[in-house]
Amino acid sequence: MKFLIGLLVAAKMYAALPEQQANNIANAIYFVEGAGKTRHPYGIKSINTRGNANVARKICITTIQNTHNRWLAENKPIPFLDYLANRYCPMAVDSAGNKNWKRNIRKFVGEI
Repeated sequence: MKFLIGLLVAAKMYAALPEQQANNIANAIYFVEGAGKTRHPYGIKSINTRGNANVARKICITTIQNTHNRWLAENKPIPFLDYLANRYCPMAVDSAGNKNWKRNIRKFVGEI
């Protein structure tokens, strides 16, 4: 019985971010990262999307979901959008950009 409860707790712990929430965050990221005026839709630079916004959106949503799972696994150490910002625009790479990214993303989606 304890094993079953443990499995249920673990499954709940890594529950996916609701699809609508992930979509709202992806929409915000699209605008924060330059919308249609950028060569890197959704700020995706790690994989060559050749400017294809549909491919970039899928990668963005996967990044949001994976980051959400890491955030849950770490017992929500900081607000999720801060955690996501640290993945998307790390402070060590661009501290001013990280601060701006956080502020701008909150304008679009609020605090989660």
